[in-house]
Amino acid sequence: MSELTRMKCTPCRGGEPTLTDKEILELLPQVPEWEVVERDGVKRLERVFKFTNFLESLIFTYRVGQLAEEEGHHPVLTTEWGRVKVSWWTHKIKGLHRNDFIMAAKTDRLYIRFKAEENIDAERVLRVIMSKREIRKYVDREVPEEVIYKILEAGRLAGSAKNRQPWHFILIREKQNLEGLARFGDFASHLQEAAFAVVILIPDTYVQDRFDAGRAAQNMMLAASALGVGSCPITLHRQEEAKKFLNVPPELNICVCIAFGYSAGEKPRGKVIRKPLNEILHYERYGEKIKPF
Repeated sequence: MSELTRMKCTPCRGGEPTLTDKEILELLPQVPEWEVVERDGVKRLERVFKFTNFLESLIFTYRVGQLAEEEGHHPVLTTEWGRVKVSWWTHKIKGLHRNDFIMAAKTDRLYIRFKAEENIDAERVLRVIMSKREIRKYVDREVPEEVIYKILEAGRLAGSAKNRQPWHFILIREKQNLEGLARFGDFASHLQEAAFAVVILIPDTYVQDRFDAGRAAQNMMLAASALGVGSCPITLHRQEEAKKFLNVPPELNICVCIAFGYSAGEKPRGKVIRKPLNEILHYERYGEKIKPF
């Protein structure tokens, strides 16, 4: 890490000289990603930072702003989708000061930490996916509305073929309705103990409808898991009776029902048994095997 990151900006008064070309060349190796550009006769340090979406750009912009406030030295920030351009120079002397190199180095450190957080978030996402288990026993505790909303939003934002979004969601929270709905599944007794349930409806008129409903369902269950809420999908075997109970119109069918609730701490039922990857993976064509990773 550059020695500049351990330094503090010093107040700059008008009349101080700008850095000489020699001084700039001596400092540049400590901020190798930055470029010295000259606009309107004023030299400045510039770097473009890359991100994967607009929200990340906004968050990074905010953090650079916080840093600027702490140090009392402020850049020009240009925020766009997937990129933020940061420009440092000292307005009072209309050129580059040592403070600008200090702030460039601290901006670099901020970016490194920001990207490290991304890696941590990615690992957490993978842990949520790989540790997801079906939860069938729930404590008698309500799930806050804001948590339910986030779970439903995760389902709503799922992708779908041709962006058809063929689904409708029925949210069920009343205990008597959860108990009533449980009658229509052969293995649905745990639905009675759930804090809430979501029934996903589809027209089932397009080849991808069920797959897309599965994508929405998985989004909801993974979001719930990340929020500390357990879940378990349920088949409602007596669909016509269930449709009548839920007042579902004839043109829609029930694809799946999902029970949600805080886990009562049940122990997992044995080990997670999955086929090894090399048994199900084929290379380029079916039957062409490769060594397992």
